[in-house]
Amino acid sequence: LSDDTTLADDLTTQCGTRAYMSPEIIAGTPYEGAPADIWSAGVVLFILLAGFPPFQIATRQDWWFRACATQQYEAFWAAHSRTAVFSPMATDLLTRIFDVNPTTRLTLAEIWQHPWLHEPVLSETAMTNELLARKEKVTLEKLRAQKAKEDKTAAATTSFNPFDRNTHRSIHTLHSTSLETTTSHDAMFFPAVQSCGIPAYTTLRCFASTAADLLQRLHASFDKVGLRYTWTDALASHVPGNDVKAKVHVTTAASGRVDVALLVTEAPGGLFLVEVRRRAGDLFAFRQVFDLVSADLSDVLAEDVAPPAKMLAPAPTGGDDEEAEELISDEALMI
Repeated sequence: LSDDTTLADDLTTQCGTRAYMSPEIIAGTPYEGAPADIWSAGVVLFILLAGFPPFQIATRQDWWFRACATQQYEAFWAAHSRTAVFSPMATDLLTRIFDVNPTTRLTLAEIWQHPWLHEPVLSETAMTNELLARKEKVTLEKLRAQKAKEDKTAAATTSFNPFDRNTHRSIHTLHSTSLETTTSHDAMFFPAVQSCGIPAYTTLRCFASTAADLLQRLHASFDKVGLRYTWTDALASHVPGNDVKAKVHVTTAASGRVDVALLVTEAPGGLFLVEVRRRAGDLFAFRQVFDLVSADLSDVLAEDVAPPAKMLAPAPTGGDDEEAEELISDEALMI
């Protein structure tokens, strides 16, 4: 934390990771170092308690920060408490740290006097036992997930295979070497079957606290990997617990422009499904965008990322006519 009080001038430099920066630093206004460090320390403390950050970035576009900025702390803690446990004193301390006004934010001296810092703590033995119990629980959940995946694979391999029986077919061979010599009625037409179908859509299984939180993480990934894009979502009117979607218009230097639709839905087992759908544009640009974003999400993916499905995406269900537009392959499979 800042301990140099000899300089009277405010600071203007943006230092560190943006997710940990205080709102006054993000805003680009002159700021005092000590209150800004208190905010960053609060973010670190929140992550230690919850296992995930309180915000994506301290701007009004972030739902979590907007709740704090408008002093709707009950909604902020109600949403986060669905996936983490906070004691009343910890909640009070962090609420006063996440004060968007640096002049009324808790000081370091006030933090040391806060009751939460004087509550009983676990002994080293108790802490070790607790962490071992949690590790055992996580290991068991992973084994169950792996077994379920293996059972699903085994069930798929025992399904009906139309090619597992002996079938004899007679194929008439063309003796002509050019199309001009195959004009007789007996000539057979052999189409050139190509491996067509485009990467139209795929689904990612991710860990997250809420659908809105995961969509914000996706938004941050587009920034992090350096894509040029325009992002549109409805997080401002999003109701916690519902699905959330976004539309992204991406321009890549190598492949061109592609429009991508993202839909985040909650799945059983504490997971969220992210449907990544190519709505229009260049297929190679879509593949490039998918590879970059999925690589940045490796820390929250529930399993290895499969490449985008080489098939036409099924028409979405629901009342959104715009989302239900037909996706057509760039290379139609003609037989």
